[in-house]
Parts: sequence; structure tokens; C-alpha cells
Amino acid sequence: MNYLSISLAESENMESALTWMRTRDVPSILTSYVENLRATVSSVERGAAPAAILGGNYQYIVFAHLGSLMGELEHEAFLSSIAADERVLSASTPFWREYALTLSCLREGRAHDVKLEGLNALESSLATYIPLMQDGQAGRDMTSSLTEIDRAFRDRNQDPSVSDDSYEIEGSGSQSVKVDFRKAALLILIGRLQSTR
Repeated sequence: MNYLSISLAESENMESALTWMRTRDVPSILTSYVENLRATVSSVERGAAPAAILGGNYQYIVFAHLGSLMGELEHEAFLSSIAADERVLSASTPFWREYALTLSCLREGRAHDVKLEGLNALESSLATYIPLMQDGQAGRDMTSSLTEIDRAFRDRNQDPSVSDDSYEIEGSGSQSVKVDFRKAALLILIGRLQSTR
């Protein structure tokens, strides 16, 4: 996640962030990560390791989005499915459970009734991506969702109360980022899914 953090903070747009990451071989790093995760999942499924070793889903969601951005479609699909796996959902926070389920439903072309309560400052800002996924799944106009995402992105990058962006990839008042990787990744995924339906 360090490469992602640096690229989002220093690049002026998504294309330059992706170029920066490609020059540091991030696609190969992502492939290695996915291969290791596949081996871990296999160990869990064979009973050789406890399901708890999989942990929560935040990193799987981030890397799924990175897979979309890098054009690694198989990685994106695998990581999205792991993020929504019941064993992983049970170790995730309520917000990230809903986010992963909405992402999974977007990929599968079905609606998801989202339940969001008690969100912290960062989660409240990131919740703006959920209507975009729902609009994409339903084939609705996304203008309103995109406007809200842009507002939330701008606001959280200036908000000192956003204090839980420990990977420094979402943006906060103390560590702003210039590029919204979630929005870019979701638009790529939505565009791809809509072209195949």
C-alpha cells in the first residue's frame, strides 16, 4: 500500500499515478500478493489454517480496486470475491461489510439493500461510493453520485477530524491525496460490466 499512498499523494492525475506504480513493478507485486492469498485461502479450505488468518476485508477491497486500475481483471474478481466471503465479512467492520457486499452485488448485477449506521468521519465520506455502485448496478445516471463523491473527496482531504486513514490512501486533513483511486477504479469496473450486460 505504500506505493499506492505515494502515487496518490504525489501524482496530479490517475494516469500519472498508474505510470508511477508501473515503473515500480506494482503489477508484479499485486500478482505475488494474489498468488500468496490463493495459497492461504487453499490452506483455510483444507483445514490446515484457521479462517481467522484471512482477517478483515479492507485490504482486499483496496487491492481489488488496484486490480481494476492496473487492468488485472482476474485479480480484481478474485479479491472482490474474497472481500465478500463470509469468513472475511465476519472479521470486518460493519461499514466494510456493506461496502464489500455492494461491490459484490455490482459485479453480479443484483441489488443490495445497504444498512449503514454509526459511521466515523472517514466511513461517512467513503459511504458516498456506495450509491455510485448501486447506480452502476441498476444502469442509472451516475451524475449525482459522482458529484457527491467529488465533494466528499475534496472535503475529507481538508478535514482534520478524519484521523483513521492509516494507509494514507483515502485522503485526510493531515495527509491529503490528489487522486481518488476508488472513484477511478469503480468507474472502470462499472464501464466494463455495463458493456458486457
